[in-house]
Amino acid sequence: MFVTVILGEKRAELLNLNCRIVNFIHCLKEKCKLDPQVQVDLLDRTGELMHLMEVEQSMDLTNTLLKGRQSYFVVSVSLMLRKLSNLSKKRDKRSALKKGSVTHIKTKATSTSTKSATPTPGS
Repeated sequence: MFVTVILGEKRAELLNLNCRIVNFIHCLKEKCKLDPQVQVDLLDRTGELMHLMEVEQSMDLTNTLLKGRQSYFVVSVSLMLRKLSNLSKKRDKRSALKKGSVTHIKTKATSTSTKSATPTPGS
């Protein structure tokens, strides 16, 4: 099986899926004339990322990741995007800690207010 990889405007290549992922990515970088150190990935027509960079050194066959007779767009993954992605993960962890501490404070305040609660007029 083959896939069509769109490399740019009016440039496309057919690539064989019956090879190891590591070889497929190497060939993809050669076709794009990219440095071997650059990380690349593919997007399908719906915009879904194929996550090739996560399995870049895998010896599994490429046909386990990609579907034959499909078209994919090449994307170069930059260090800046990875840093931004990691920042959002760090923010999530920080906000979870803040939420936990706020809950803890509310618990203390609630228990204090119930101990010293006075009946309100009209109740």
